Amino acid sequence: TNAATLRNSIINIATDVRLLPTEVPTTAPTLNSATPFAELVLNNINTFTFNDTVNDGLIEISRNQENDWRYIQAGEQLPVQQESLQVILNNFSLIRGIDQVATDDLVSLGLDAPQYILTAQDFDGRTFNLQLGDQDPTGSFYYSLVDEFPEVVLIDSDSIASLLNLFVEQPPLLEPETTPEATPDPEATESSD
Repeated sequence: TNAATLRNSIINIATDVRLLPTEVPTTAPTLNSATPFAELVLNNINTFTFNDTVNDGLIEISRNQENDWRYIQAGEQLPVQQESLQVILNNFSLIRGIDQVATDDLVSLGLDAPQYILTAQDFDGRTFNLQLGDQDPTGSFYYSLVDEFPEVVLIDSDSIASLLNLFVEQPPLLEPETTPEATPDPEATESSD
């Protein structure tokens, strides 16, 4: 009888339970600002673009399934050091953030019209986007927007300096091969006198 009483009590409790609507909290996407592009798989990247919006400089680096790289600047394919392209992608994946800040004032940070826009896309169609605004007054970091995250990410200046240098100051282009011009033999010119 104790078992029957316990069973009836459980049935009474179960039928008396009222299901309350559950609220599912909506969460904004989060970003690991310390390593914003940690999910980037280097050997899966097929396109990388560097857009200098101020100087109208668009550079596209792309590769096909056979790993043949192309470096296109201003619509022209240029010879490039293949190893440097891997360095560019590696540098992009290693960009470090310092912090994230919520602000609606993108103008004062140079993010209403960012000077540099860097985008990597992989063979699966995933896109990794970085928009760089102004540097802070000390030069320690850049204000940036990463992918579609609403907060401004403070990108460590040192972590992006070499990447910017590869595009702005020292592009990884191969020097065209030059053939030495034929110089007249001094003895040949003297004997003709």
